[in-house]
Amino acid sequence: MIVKRIIALEGDEVVTRAPYPFARETVPFGHVWVEGEHPEDRMSLDSNTYGPVSKSLIAGKVTGVVWPFPKAGRIRWQDYRGSPRVSESNQRLEVPPLYV
Repeated sequence: MIVKRIIALEGDEVVTRAPYPFARETVPFGHVWVEGEHPEDRMSLDSNTYGPVSKSLIAGKVTGVVWPFPKAGRIRWQDYRGSPRVSESNQRLEVPPLYV
């Protein structure tokens, strides 16, 4: 199991970091952009390495921190302000039609 922060949703535009091959990326339908918490950006294997991640791979939601001990406790999601590197889409991408 790995834990990453979702910083962008489908339709959002992200200013990427190395080693991602493009300077900007629009997150496609059914995907999210995830990034790690390591202070040195290049030390985290995340969407900047692998690209957008399918939402079908998300298995849960972090509700608390147990380590490091100074940060232990419940996570207050309402206090998270988002990333300045993400331009939120004015409208979310539409679900593509299904063909039978």
